[in-house]
Amino acid sequence: MALVTHAADILVRLPSPSARPSCIWDHAGSCLIVTEAGGRVTDLDGRALDFGAGRYLARNRGLVATMPAAIHPRVLGLVDELAAADDNDNDNDNKLALGSKL
Repeated sequence: MALVTHAADILVRLPSPSARPSCIWDHAGSCLIVTEAGGRVTDLDGRALDFGAGRYLARNRGLVATMPAAIHPRVLGLVDELAAADDNDNDNDNKLALGSKL
């Protein structure tokens, strides 16, 4: 709800290999509200959340929500850049440098 009240612009939820997939009811209401308020919600790959896949969001990888929707492509690009930097080098300096681009 922080996105809708403009207390935040970005929410990124990274998947955890040790955690089970998120339940659909944890995200369905917020996804609708953010979208209706002018934001955008997708997974880390830019795909719409699949609420028809059963109890869990098993067909989606993570979550990215932005307000306004116009910044969503840039945020997805930065998340990809961060993931690539983390894959190549586990140095936290890469994460801090990318965070400053937001």
